[in-house]
Amino acid sequence: MAGGKASNVYTLDYNEEIQSDVDATEPSLPISQSKSQNRTTQELLAIGRDRRPDATTFQCEAEIMSIRTKKSWYYPACGNEKCKKGVTCKDGQICGKCKKGVTCKDGQLWCYTCNKHVSYRRSRFKFQVDVMDATAQIVIVMWDETALELTKSSAKALLDES
Repeated sequence: MAGGKASNVYTLDYNEEIQSDVDATEPSLPISQSKSQNRTTQELLAIGRDRRPDATTFQCEAEIMSIRTKKSWYYPACGNEKCKKGVTCKDGQICGKCKKGVTCKDGQLWCYTCNKHVSYRRSRFKFQVDVMDATAQIVIVMWDETALELTKSSAKALLDES
């Protein structure tokens, strides 16, 4: 994948905050596939700097330069197929940020989004990807659905192989 062109074109929506080790205090741009306008990575940076509250979707053809693996490339999430909330561990305890993820309740995993006990955690992709076009090089976060399409494998399958 590093240094090769991605076979698909992905769009970037500026409509919510997600976490990345790039700059955790700044909003980042989740990837989704939808109809959009053609733009450059430089234009994406300008949209991000403007902090526009409206959803802006566009297509940007860029080369994947590398996938950052120093920090984790996956995260453990709620096992419910439709829920994507992550599970984090702190001092051996399971906890959720702002009580909105999966946390430990009565000695069991509890998902506040699903409002029920979680019997198992599901591994989901969270790639931090360096991409570049002729105008700029940026880091994007590629979440599970997009990474599944790119890798043709699940995070769990890759973890089981290692």
